[in-house]
Amino acid sequence: DYQPIITELEAYGGDLARKPRVTALNKVDALDDEERAAAKTALEEASGARVYLMSGVAGEGVTQILRALRTEFVRGDATEEDDAPWQP
Repeated sequence: DYQPIITELEAYGGDLARKPRVTALNKVDALDDEERAAAKTALEEASGARVYLMSGVAGEGVTQILRALRTEFVRGDATEEDDAPWQP
């Protein structure tokens, strides 16, 4: 489902499709470990980028996504390995 999203961004025009992005696979709480690995690999191959796993409902991976967003878009010095709880 990655390519239709990118196609929509490109069709929208402007520089939207070329802007930096963080790619996440959501709802991983519904997948077993094998399904997670397969889905992550497929999305990494499709996107050519790192893919984060997350579940908004279970809260899994949310901190890592927030840190990745902060690193990519706000503070170039943030790291995923920070042990402190995420704060805006």
